[in-house]
Amino acid sequence: MTVENMDFTLSRYKDLCATLLDSGYVPLTVYSYLKRQNNNNKLAVLRHDIDRKAMNALKMAELEHEVGLTATYYFRFPYTFNPDIIRKIRGLGQEVGYHYEVLSKANSASL
Repeated sequence: MTVENMDFTLSRYKDLCATLLDSGYVPLTVYSYLKRQNNNNKLAVLRHDIDRKAMNALKMAELEHEVGLTATYYFRFPYTFNPDIIRKIRGLGQEVGYHYEVLSKANSASL
Protein backbone atom coordinates (compact mmCIF):
# COMPACT_ATOMS: atom_id res chain seq x y z
CA MET A 1 0.00 0.00 0.00
CA THR A 2 1.38 3.38 -0.95
CA VAL A 3 1.16 6.51 1.13
CA GLU A 4 -1.32 7.96 -1.39
CA ASN A 5 -3.73 5.08 -0.65
CA MET A 6 -3.69 5.52 3.12
CA ASP A 7 -6.66 7.47 4.37
CA PHE A 8 -6.77 8.16 8.11
CA THR A 9 -9.76 10.52 8.05
CA LEU A 10 -12.81 10.20 10.27
CA SER A 11 -14.89 9.61 7.16
CA ARG A 12 -12.81 6.58 6.25
CA TYR A 13 -12.91 5.34 9.87
CA LYS A 14 -16.71 5.61 9.78
CA ASP A 15 -16.67 3.38 6.68
CA LEU A 16 -14.47 0.91 8.56
CA CYS A 17 -16.88 0.92 11.52
CA ALA A 18 -19.82 0.27 9.17
CA THR A 19 -17.95 -2.63 7.59
CA LEU A 20 -17.26 -4.08 11.04
CA LEU A 21 -20.92 -3.78 12.03
CA ASP A 22 -22.03 -5.47 8.78
CA SER A 23 -19.43 -8.25 8.96
CA GLY A 24 -20.98 -10.50 11.57
CA TYR A 25 -18.11 -9.87 13.99
CA VAL A 26 -18.92 -8.99 17.60
CA PRO A 27 -17.15 -5.73 18.53
CA LEU A 28 -15.85 -5.69 22.10
CA THR A 29 -13.96 -3.46 24.50
CA VAL A 30 -10.90 -4.96 26.17
CA TYR A 31 -12.80 -5.55 29.42
CA SER A 32 -15.78 -7.16 27.72
CA TYR A 33 -13.38 -9.42 25.80
CA LEU A 34 -11.69 -10.52 29.02
CA LYS A 35 -14.96 -11.26 30.81
CA ARG A 36 -16.80 -12.86 27.88
CA GLN A 37 -18.35 -16.24 28.44
CA ASN A 38 -19.21 -17.32 24.91
CA ASN A 39 -17.01 -19.06 22.39
CA ASN A 40 -17.84 -16.85 19.42
CA ASN A 41 -14.79 -16.90 17.15
CA LYS A 42 -15.80 -13.78 15.24
CA LEU A 43 -14.64 -11.09 17.67
CA ALA A 44 -13.09 -7.68 17.11
CA VAL A 45 -11.55 -5.88 20.08
CA LEU A 46 -11.64 -2.12 19.60
CA ARG A 47 -8.85 -0.36 21.48
CA HIS A 48 -7.02 2.88 20.93
CA ASP A 49 -3.65 3.84 22.42
CA ILE A 50 -3.77 7.62 22.70
CA ASP A 51 -0.13 8.63 22.35
CA ARG A 52 -0.88 12.09 20.95
CA LYS A 53 -3.78 14.38 20.12
CA ALA A 54 -6.39 13.56 22.73
CA MET A 55 -8.89 15.76 20.89
CA ASN A 56 -8.73 13.38 17.91
CA ALA A 57 -9.56 10.53 20.29
CA LEU A 58 -12.66 12.43 21.38
CA LYS A 59 -13.73 12.79 17.75
CA MET A 60 -13.29 9.04 17.22
CA ALA A 61 -15.25 8.27 20.39
CA GLU A 62 -18.08 10.53 19.23
CA LEU A 63 -18.15 8.77 15.87
CA GLU A 64 -18.15 5.32 17.49
CA HIS A 65 -20.97 6.41 19.80
CA GLU A 66 -22.93 7.70 16.81
CA VAL A 67 -22.71 4.34 15.00
CA GLY A 68 -23.27 2.24 18.13
CA LEU A 69 -19.76 0.97 18.85
CA THR A 70 -17.92 0.91 22.16
CA ALA A 71 -14.12 0.90 22.33
CA THR A 72 -11.33 1.10 24.90
CA TYR A 73 -9.19 4.25 25.02
CA TYR A 74 -5.80 4.12 26.74
CA PHE A 75 -4.33 7.51 27.72
CA ARG A 76 -0.69 8.22 28.60
CA PHE A 77 0.36 10.34 31.54
CA PRO A 78 1.35 13.12 31.21
CA TYR A 79 1.35 13.26 27.40
CA THR A 80 -2.35 12.80 26.61
CA PHE A 81 -3.83 12.92 30.09
CA ASN A 82 -6.62 15.47 29.73
CA PRO A 83 -9.32 14.95 32.38
CA ASP A 84 -11.97 16.93 30.48
CA ILE A 85 -11.55 14.89 27.30
CA ILE A 86 -11.33 11.64 29.26
CA ARG A 87 -14.59 12.44 31.06
CA LYS A 88 -16.29 13.27 27.76
CA ILE A 89 -15.13 9.99 26.20
CA ARG A 90 -16.28 8.05 29.26
CA GLY A 91 -19.59 9.91 29.13
CA LEU A 92 -20.09 8.55 25.61
CA GLY A 93 -20.03 5.05 27.10
CA GLN A 94 -16.48 4.30 26.03
CA GLU A 95 -14.05 2.40 28.25
CA VAL A 96 -11.01 4.32 29.50
CA GLY A 97 -7.70 3.00 30.80
CA TYR A 98 -4.11 3.96 31.51
CA HIS A 99 -1.54 3.38 28.74
CA TYR A 100 1.89 2.81 30.18
CA GLU A 101 5.32 1.61 29.22
CA VAL A 102 7.39 -0.68 31.35
CA LEU A 103 10.12 1.61 32.68
CA SER A 104 12.85 -0.94 31.98
CA LYS A 105 11.92 -0.82 28.26
CA ALA A 106 11.20 2.92 28.02
CA ASN A 107 13.82 5.45 27.10
CA SER A 108 14.62 6.74 30.58
CA ALA A 109 16.24 9.86 29.12
CA SER A 110 12.81 11.02 27.95
CA LEU A 111 11.07 10.42 31.29
